[in-house]
Amino acid sequence: MFTGFKYMKTTKILTICAAMWMLCGTIFAQAPVAGKNFSVSLLAYQWKKDGVAIPGATSASYTIDSTKRSDAGNYTVTVSNSAGSVTSSAAKLTVNLKVPTITKQPVSQTVNEDGSVTLTVTVSGSELRYQWYKDGYSINGATNANYKITNVTPDDAGSYTVKASNSAGSVTSSAAVLTVKLKTPTITKQPVSQTVTEGNAVTFTVTASGSELSYQWYKDGNSIDGATNANYKITNVIPGHAGSYTVKVSNSAGLRTSSAAVLTVKLKMPVITMQPANLTVLKGSSATFTVQANGTDMSYQWYKDGNPISGATKTSYTIDSVSENSAGSYTVTVSNSTGSVTSETAVLTLKKDEVSVQREVSVTGNKATVTLTISNAPKGYFGSLEEVWQRNDLTFSDISNDGTASETEGGMKVGWSGFDMSGNYQFPGILTYTASVPQGTSATVTLSGQLVITTANGMVSADITAINVTFTAAPAAPVITAQPQSRTVSEGDSVTFSVTAAGSAPLLYQWFKDNSLLSGANGSTYTIGSVKASDAGTYMVMINNTHGAVMSDPATLTVTIQGEAPELKLEPAGSGKWKITFTGTLQESTDMKSWKNVSSTQDGTYTFSPAVGKKFYRAVK
Repeated sequence: MFTGFKYMKTTKILTICAAMWMLCGTIFAQAPVAGKNFSVSLLAYQWKKDGVAIPGATSASYTIDSTKRSDAGNYTVTVSNSAGSVTSSAAKLTVNLKVPTITKQPVSQTVNEDGSVTLTVTVSGSELRYQWYKDGYSINGATNANYKITNVTPDDAGSYTVKASNSAGSVTSSAAVLTVKLKTPTITKQPVSQTVTEGNAVTFTVTASGSELSYQWYKDGNSIDGATNANYKITNVIPGHAGSYTVKVSNSAGLRTSSAAVLTVKLKMPVITMQPANLTVLKGSSATFTVQANGTDMSYQWYKDGNPISGATKTSYTIDSVSENSAGSYTVTVSNSTGSVTSETAVLTLKKDEVSVQREVSVTGNKATVTLTISNAPKGYFGSLEEVWQRNDLTFSDISNDGTASETEGGMKVGWSGFDMSGNYQFPGILTYTASVPQGTSATVTLSGQLVITTANGMVSADITAINVTFTAAPAAPVITAQPQSRTVSEGDSVTFSVTAAGSAPLLYQWFKDNSLLSGANGSTYTIGSVKASDAGTYMVMINNTHGAVMSDPATLTVTIQGEAPELKLEPAGSGKWKITFTGTLQESTDMKSWKNVSSTQDGTYTFSPAVGKKFYRAVK
């Protein structure tokens, strides 16, 4: 309260305003009368928003420096002094929001893998909302002005934007690119050396930390085709897989090479799959023992009666010339770095000279090809082999090893022979030849043979089993192999003409007399049981089949009549002529087959001059 002041009698109007938004009111007061004492109380102010006192708002004006949406409302002011208080009417403040404005864009960054990164945007505006995006896709939960990634991975690399919005609108930032720099790989677990038995599987493994890793395995410094994973597996280990294995692990930041893992391949024990067999051989012959085994890097050693044989270190052991000292028990030991196995015992026994001959015959038509295989033939001073055929019209060809063919009793034979005074003659192991019967002939012929060798131990022989060989004639026209023969018989006797022919069956026969067909004479022989004088004449036979026909040579039948025999006498008649004195009928011939009468007179003489060529005469009754 103030005293002692004098004022002119007047009325004063007081106006109060709020800065920015002007809240104004007028207060009226009664001025004191001049010349009189008076007292005045100072005024106090209190601003309210929506009826609630605003702390510190105690001036005649109330200023909001930066209006926000929340500042909207009804404002009043209460003015008081000792005399009392008065409240103004309400002044309504309406706040219209501005569209957000980005004042600082998010910045592109490069960060190491596993590091952290924060993307930040600065926006002016009220009631702002935020949403961050990566490569155009919204990021769940990224709704602040800052977006932080605490453990960066390569997948976090990309283009980031943020949208700021309020009810007035929205704005999207420019893109900030996040580049992730990978870490150089780190091998956290090295591949381990291993020892594996051949045939089994083995796997090498590396463990590495890092992103976008690639792998390449190496053996003894050479890359392994297709081995590009953290694991490298060999499914069927062989000795060639033994070696030093490494792996290179890399990404765009660099590479790391593992320490070496050594693969040691342990060989499997040898396994004998075929044992050596017992042998029984002739003295002087060769003998070979053989073993078969499964395994790797195997070595061999043969033994006789338990003693190692010098130089016998292969899968087979051969004795070129067996002697008495060769007989015994033989074994072989098969070894590798893992161990060894010994075979069963194989016994070598000497046998006496036991030569054998096997014969194979192949017949085609009228030809038989013969192969003789001679086994266990000992060396000797002399050897011979003969094959005997029980037929005498065979021919032989293609006789091997200088063999010969000749006639023998009852047939023909093929033979071979040789000698050596030192006792080293060795009979050939295989002999061959071909035997043939005449073309068109079908026949079964017995074949037998024998081999004889004279050795220092005595004579060794082998009989060759006798067999019957059947020849089959190829289709052929008849061929006469034996012609009918002329005959002279007495009246009343019997006579038979015969012919032998070859050719495809069936053969058909037809006999003729003096070129006239003889009815019923259809065999290979023609017999007249009781000859008459009228039977005298010329006889022939025709033979035919489906492939052709052939006529025999003529055969003459001469019939002598019972009683006095005819006489015939030849003597010179002078002047180069000859005279024949005869009884009966005189006949002449140039071949002794066809005869004709010289004259029709009986008993007389015949004079003639000799002509060129032969001519035969006879007298018949």
